[in-house]
Amino acid sequence: MDSVKEAISVITIGKVVAEFLHKTDRVLQAIEVYKECLTILHSQVLAIDSSLANAMFRVVYRNIICAYVYIKDYTSTEKYLRKLLLYLDSNNTAEKGWLHFKLAEILQHQNRLMEAWKLYESAINLMKTIGNTQGQARCNENLGTMFQSLGHYDKAREYQEKALTIRIEIGDRDGEARCYRNLGTLFQLLGHYEKAREYKEKALAIKIKIGDRDGEAKSYGNLAVLFQSLGHYDKAREFQEKALAITIEIGDRNGEATNYGTLGALFQSLGHYEKAREYQEKALAIKIKIGDRNGEATSYGHLGVLFQSLGHYDKAREYQEKALAITIEIGDRDGEATCYGNLGTLCRSLGRYDKAQEYQEKALALATEIGDRDGEATSYGNLGALFQSLGHYNKAREYHEKALAIKIEIGNRNGEATSYGNLGVLFESLGYYDKAREYQEKALTIRIEIGDRDGEATSYGNLGALFQSLGHYDKAREYQDKALAIRIEIGDRNGEAISYGNLGALFQSLGHSVKAREYQEKALAITKEIGDRDGEATSYGNLGVLFRSLGHYDKAREYHDKALAIRIEIGDSNGEATSYGNLGALFQSLGYSDKAREYHEKSLAIKIETGDRNGEATSYGNLGALLQSLGYYDKAREYQEKALTIITEIGDRDIEATIYRNLGALFRSLGRYDKAREYQEKGLAITIEIGDRNGEAKSYGNLGALFQSLGIVVAEFLRKTGTVLQAIEIYKECLIILHSQTRAIDCSLANFTFRAIYKKTICAYANIKD
Repeated sequence: MDSVKEAISVITIGKVVAEFLHKTDRVLQAIEVYKECLTILHSQVLAIDSSLANAMFRVVYRNIICAYVYIKDYTSTEKYLRKLLLYLDSNNTAEKGWLHFKLAEILQHQNRLMEAWKLYESAINLMKTIGNTQGQARCNENLGTMFQSLGHYDKAREYQEKALTIRIEIGDRDGEARCYRNLGTLFQLLGHYEKAREYKEKALAIKIKIGDRDGEAKSYGNLAVLFQSLGHYDKAREFQEKALAITIEIGDRNGEATNYGTLGALFQSLGHYEKAREYQEKALAIKIKIGDRNGEATSYGHLGVLFQSLGHYDKAREYQEKALAITIEIGDRDGEATCYGNLGTLCRSLGRYDKAQEYQEKALALATEIGDRDGEATSYGNLGALFQSLGHYNKAREYHEKALAIKIEIGNRNGEATSYGNLGVLFESLGYYDKAREYQEKALTIRIEIGDRDGEATSYGNLGALFQSLGHYDKAREYQDKALAIRIEIGDRNGEAISYGNLGALFQSLGHSVKAREYQEKALAITKEIGDRDGEATSYGNLGVLFRSLGHYDKAREYHDKALAIRIEIGDSNGEATSYGNLGALFQSLGYSDKAREYHEKSLAIKIETGDRNGEATSYGNLGALLQSLGYYDKAREYQEKALTIITEIGDRDIEATIYRNLGALFRSLGRYDKAREYQEKGLAITIEIGDRNGEAKSYGNLGALFQSLGIVVAEFLRKTGTVLQAIEIYKECLIILHSQTRAIDCSLANFTFRAIYKKTICAYANIKD
């Protein structure tokens, strides 16, 4: 530059150009221009009057800070805020208070919360000295938001109410509305939905009255999130679309992107996956265009969750890893923890349990480090679900109970209900049915109380599955029908498909095969319609099991092959193992023993590789049953005992009873009736203890079949030693026992036994020429 005057002129023009670029969403270009202005200013600093130079530095720094805040680059924002502090007049208390407030805000975004807290308190003290009540209110408001993010809800409410009191006192209607909105969000997190709605509607009313279109849009968006939480999807969509319309109208690109993302999440909840993807991609495109790295990471995370729901696991992982990379790059510790949690959940879905544990533990470590109690509870819940999948039930219970304790401590009613539901499912897996019912009913009570329709449907579905396990089929149907009715009412297509599948399985248990097929096909039609590949594979598998039970083996194979193909395509190792197990059972029914063994061993190999202890035990049990049917009794016993060892170790009482029944049947085939009785009675004792009426019936059936076998042995001895009439009476007694236990005994086994006794009875009558 030839002169100071020319430099000042260039800087002034540059500032105008940069401001124009910022306003037209070319923020990154604006930042480059601001940097050029700073370079010129630094080169001329000695020639320019010091007070003028300082004033110019402050103006450019303020503008570049606003630009970095807009794109959520908090690291750069902090850097320039600290530079701005250096040019501050030490006597300017108002400016110092403002800068401490802004720096605290940025540190809060970076999850450096202790530093943020100190600066907020410093800002409040500075503002008190000059009577800046408006600034004090803003500090209290932000402290409320900060403590809310940490799960310290009482502290959060205290600060928000302090802010609200000041706003009302000084007549700040705009700030008052914001406080109402913040308190509404807080009450929503606590599951106090009526209170949440009251505060959010107060905020909306004020924003409309004072003509704040931007605030009006935010209020509509917040109410939409509330209605979505309650399962009122039509209302949620209405409010979200109102918010979107306003943001487009006023040219708020950032808000527009946020609303597209929220609508995407809403459509995903409804199972409208194509629409969900369309909106999430619109959000992502805007975030990239305006240079919002934080928002870009959020959009990648949302798309990752969406692709996971669709069973597109490679795509899901790609997007979650993109989100993670950005959060690490910009120093967003909270977002980083969320990404690790999402990747952990994804890996669990794929049966990659070691990787899942690694990611969930990273998420937990971060949540604990930054003091995020709610996030900590979420991580404990995710780890509980992971250990449950692995069959490590004691560990699963420990983590679910940790999650529950935190949710109760911080007053999160919604999270409390979720934890009760998770523990209910866990206790059902363990065969502790009374405990399972107690926890599911606790979850249901809370969800009805807080008005969570979606959660209410989930609880009814869980209770339906529990009653089905107990053989209380009327009660099971009542609860599954309630779940289905709610899901249809709120428009939840994904949940509707799940309910149809559950009802199909229930009708199959009852022997109502036509009804079972109708419901499973309804579930399949919805999963195909909404593009849910994982759900589609599940429906094909369910239909395959149904057709096998009906003896329609070609149809069964067709459906199981379809399920397997999808699971291999989407990379679902766990589901692939399930399909191999189903095909193994099918080939066994067809008498193709080599093929059956091949598929069961494929299933076992995957279960061992992925560390799924429960699945490993199931595969050993299936192979044991197959080898028993082939007469390889020693090998059959070896596999059943392997299964028993694993199940005893992980504490699954329900399957333990099943294996005892299997071993009892095996020893009965070997003619070792004392051992057979011992195992059948062990199985019976467990089913009575855990309240499994269905399993109890099977145990009685097996014991009946055992005593009947003993009767046949005695009858055969009598016939061969000439006391034929006594032999015939015993054969008749055996038939009476068999008729009484027909429903409890496997159909093919019952038919085989009937044929054997009839043949022997015929031989006996032939001996006496009757």
